[in-house]
Amino acid sequence: MKYPLIVFFIFLNFSFAVAQTSSKKTATIDPDGWMKQELAKAKIKTVLKNYDKNFFRPDTVRIIGYIEGYSSKLGFASGIIYSGNQLTTEQYPAAIRIYPDGRFETSYLATNPEMSYVYFNDEIYKYYIEPGQTLALIFKTSQDKKMELIRYGGPLALDNQQLKDFKWEDNQQKFYRNFDKLLTEKPIQQIKDQIVATWDSVQGDVNSRLAKSKYTAKVKHLIQSEVAINYASQLFNSEMYRGYFAKQDTASPNLKGKIPADYFDFIKRLDLNDPSLFVTRQFSTFINRFEYSPLFRLDGFNKVIMNQRKGDMYQALDSSNRQANAAIAGTLVTEVAKLRTLKNRLSVAGDTARMTTISNSLLAVLTNSELKREVLALKTRIKKTMDGYALPQTASATVFKKLTDKYRGKVVLVDFWAESCGPCRAGIERMKEERLKLKDNPNLVFVFVTDSSGTPDMNFYKDYVVKNHMFESYIVSSDEYLALRELFKFNGIPRYILMDPDGKIRNDDFPMHNWRFELPKNYPQLFNNMFMPGS
Repeated sequence: MKYPLIVFFIFLNFSFAVAQTSSKKTATIDPDGWMKQELAKAKIKTVLKNYDKNFFRPDTVRIIGYIEGYSSKLGFASGIIYSGNQLTTEQYPAAIRIYPDGRFETSYLATNPEMSYVYFNDEIYKYYIEPGQTLALIFKTSQDKKMELIRYGGPLALDNQQLKDFKWEDNQQKFYRNFDKLLTEKPIQQIKDQIVATWDSVQGDVNSRLAKSKYTAKVKHLIQSEVAINYASQLFNSEMYRGYFAKQDTASPNLKGKIPADYFDFIKRLDLNDPSLFVTRQFSTFINRFEYSPLFRLDGFNKVIMNQRKGDMYQALDSSNRQANAAIAGTLVTEVAKLRTLKNRLSVAGDTARMTTISNSLLAVLTNSELKREVLALKTRIKKTMDGYALPQTASATVFKKLTDKYRGKVVLVDFWAESCGPCRAGIERMKEERLKLKDNPNLVFVFVTDSSGTPDMNFYKDYVVKNHMFESYIVSSDEYLALRELFKFNGIPRYILMDPDGKIRNDDFPMHNWRFELPKNYPQLFNNMFMPGS
């Protein structure tokens, strides 16, 4: 049977400027005066000279500013910062409200000082912020509608300007442009030697120039750490992607065999107890590669993970690190890598008693008191959402409610996806026959949401939603999509949301790969017999 095409172009006429702006804010306001007033409200008004104490001190940060020459004709009414807690892998994307007069503002939780990005109209603008601080960014638009970040405001203005002014030879784009070819044509040891040689050359040049500069000691330290993290990440990526390409190309001799025993000795070039490493923009890549590398997860460790209820995972990991990897044992980076495994383990624990057992086992091997505090805080946050939660009374929630109110009375599975997202499409295509069978189920509906920029080819879209039985599909505006990212705290897709029949959010990071088990578990009265053999 063929079903008619149902495509919803649901532009909700939502604007942060409209939703968040009072009549006073739409009046003509001196932007410099406004920024001065907002900067004066900052909780902390002094900058850190170094990171010796209280480095991990979660607090709200505010990013404010002004776009000179702003107009709705520029084609965007909001921006976004893909922020998050790198200690726990939680994501806190923050949508940026742009008012009609060009002023903008947002806030989010920062765990520690960080170098980050603001995204406006698909362009990135770098900044540095510390917990409790407010930073102003001032832009100017040109006749060709391009934006330029011309200055900063607030106590951190000097740090930001110095970081912006210092240029160094970051070869990332060139390096990764022909990455697969490089790994195929050269032995891994030769690639490592090449990266290390470039690292030495760039680091030497940077150190020489910084020695002659009048930059603050903190800024000099941050630049040096950013260089080091950049090249260490390249080395981790080379090892990781070599394994991936080896499965695609079984004939290449350079992809065969194990990596050299001393491959990971480059880690000794970094001080893994140095907090400044965590500030750098590349740290999220570095720590992700570190925690999944053989350097951290030794042979046999995966068996412990696969059967977590037998034995103590953290004790086993701590013991193996101390026996085999003296360079990383007990360091701040290693302790954070352990902490980053906790969120997933707590989320699937099933009950509070098991959550307590898991968190206590991690606390037993951690030595950093600030990280121990994060363990307890994460456990509290996950416990609060175990039974689901009601949507807040916010502009972002209004966007979601307008999409889903019509489905009240049914369990709703929302799938955020995009044409350009390979994993998104793989998941959609894998389940298409299941969705067809469940199309008329009175208790369940699948809803698909993408944005107008994420799926630009309408011919592709119309064909794709029909071919894959995506009966409830929506295209929202880019601003609305940013609002939904902020609401459900996700930086990447695919992302799946499970909603109760009454509109309560049951799970805002639903494991869609395991949906046949999760639905009966959460709603036994509705789905216990649905997935029985022959059903």
